[in-house]
Amino acid sequence: MSTRSTLTIKTDTTTINFYRHMDGYVAEAGNTIAQLLNKVLDAKNAWQHPGVKLAEEIMKQQYEATSYRSAWPIYELTDNPKLHSDREYHYEVDYSNNSLDISVYEWGYNKSDGIIFHGNLEGYERFVAEEIAEQDKRIKAYEEKIAQEKQQAKVGA
Repeated sequence: MSTRSTLTIKTDTTTINFYRHMDGYVAEAGNTIAQLLNKVLDAKNAWQHPGVKLAEEIMKQQYEATSYRSAWPIYELTDNPKLHSDREYHYEVDYSNNSLDISVYEWGYNKSDGIIFHGNLEGYERFVAEEIAEQDKRIKAYEEKIAQEKQQAKVGA
């Protein structure tokens, strides 16, 4: 099952919307956005607006090729993120008035709809790091559960 998300990048004069079909959760898509924001804010070509540079970097993102499929884009342009009603997350990066503001919204079953983060890049990086740590904790618990089940199956055999 895919975790779908949308991303809106705003500047003083432009709004660009993207759709991501898979891996849209904060520990993956949110982390990618944080990494790309750091990349474009540190870039040498300061003449180009950071919001535009971010959109360019988003468009370069691709899933790796596999033995049965060539590489394919992670993000696709969309006119309106609200058209993707099956999304679970919406990320908004607003770089208006030379100020960076980031928001993350969550939708879905058994989830509290609405904003789950709003703030600057430093706060966003902490938020993403917490989500990654939580995901790692769930993965470890799952792996331990599987190992216990395998051990119990050996004992019962």
